[in-house]
Amino acid sequence: MTFQLTSAPADADFVGYRNDHGWVIVQRRSDGIWETCANTNTTGCNLIVAGISASHKSFWSHEAQQFLCGTVPQLTRTDWETGA
Repeated sequence: MTFQLTSAPADADFVGYRNDHGWVIVQRRSDGIWETCANTNTTGCNLIVAGISASHKSFWSHEAQQFLCGTVPQLTRTDWETGA
């Protein structure tokens, strides 16, 4: 299933948001379409974010409204700069 995600910064590679059963992780494909890649609990989300960080990619937490991993400019931006 694909969908449009408008609340994440344009430079986010992955986005995570909470639902009733845990976390949903979506990934931006090379064509710009967001695609669900995981439905997991909090521990699984933490492990996925660690792997994303190790791969030098960025992860935007919709809940926290901030990057949990990414480049220094991504991690030091304020809310008004993200466009979220």
